[in-house]
Amino acid sequence: MLLGVMILSLVLVAQDVPQGEDGSGFSFFGGMGADFMNDTLWFSLSIQPELSLGPVGVGLDIPFRYSPQAGFRTADWDSPSDIMATIRYLRLGKKYSPFYFRIGVLDHVTLAYGFLVDNYTNTIDENTRKSGVLIESDMKKFGAQLLYSNLGKPEVFGLRAFVRPIWFVAPIPIIRNFEIGGTYVKDFHLDANIAMASFDAGLPLRLADLFSLTFYYDYGKALDYGSGTALGVRTDIRLPSNLVQVSAKFEKRRITNQFIPSYFDPFYEAQRAWKDSVLASYNGNFDGYYGELYATALGRLKLGGTYTYYRNIPYSGRIHLVLDATQVIKDWPLLVMWDRDGIESSKDIVFLGKDEHTVFTFVISHRLFWKVYGTGTIQQKFAYNEATDTYDPLRKYGFMVGVKL
Repeated sequence: MLLGVMILSLVLVAQDVPQGEDGSGFSFFGGMGADFMNDTLWFSLSIQPELSLGPVGVGLDIPFRYSPQAGFRTADWDSPSDIMATIRYLRLGKKYSPFYFRIGVLDHVTLAYGFLVDNYTNTIDENTRKSGVLIESDMKKFGAQLLYSNLGKPEVFGLRAFVRPIWFVAPIPIIRNFEIGGTYVKDFHLDANIAMASFDAGLPLRLADLFSLTFYYDYGKALDYGSGTALGVRTDIRLPSNLVQVSAKFEKRRITNQFIPSYFDPFYEAQRAWKDSVLASYNGNFDGYYGELYATALGRLKLGGTYTYYRNIPYSGRIHLVLDATQVIKDWPLLVMWDRDGIESSKDIVFLGKDEHTVFTFVISHRLFWKVYGTGTIQQKFAYNEATDTYDPLRKYGFMVGVKL
């Protein structure tokens, strides 16, 4: 487990080209640093080349760790999953194209409308990276999504298939994209005991190039547990010249005994060992709401968040807010995230609350001189101390110096 962090890294970029799936080019990153794991100081070197050529892209992350006490860390290379993890990603196609394939680190994976799997990631700790597979296909009349989180050993498996029946009759405008689908998800990990299935139906309406609207319904069932439903609407607005983009989603949820919507979420990999026991503890029927709103100005400034609340569960409210200004001021990239749970009313929304319900993350960079950048990271949260009956601050600090060529 990562107990503390001390980072000093050097980043070398061969070309200033778009990364990931938005462009073509080659980039090379090299990182040097140090961190504490299990009370041992490890010096690290990471080599991260990336190549993107249209629909094909590959990224590697080859780690080397050394400790004066323990020598080279062989635990990074002693299993098939470790070897596979050096492939950060390999992709064919691009997101939302007729065919998309990705192997490696999986980020923000959503199946259907997210009632079972919503923004799931298979790697939340870079020291224990996994290599998974994501396949998506949309052939207009039908399609499918397949998720397998870890090629090293059986863990999360998900499959969704959908069909647009009206396309088989006639491509009738407005309603031709009505689709129905089914999803099955199971975690084969020894610490997990969960399998889920769902049925969904949705009607996307593209009213103009600037505006789209989707109505949908979801029924989900945790096998051997309870079930739930969601009736939702999602909208996307894009003004000319990339002036403003707005994305919003709202769901009315009805949950029966022992069911958690979006069970496989961004934090699932950290919660796996105990989340099914939380699921089993939910007794009775309850209903609530889920909403999200994100806006982007001039393609640079991003602001938004999500909110969840269930009326029959005290203090079930949860808020996530993010401000991404990394593309606004060239010499001062800024990222701020704020999370709080345990909300019952407006008085519980305390931005600087000193309790276990709030996590605050602040990341800022500055060009020091020439092409040398310094980046500082602060994460603030609190933990209850039974001995003093107070909350002690838990802070993580990170610092990086990078050279961009």
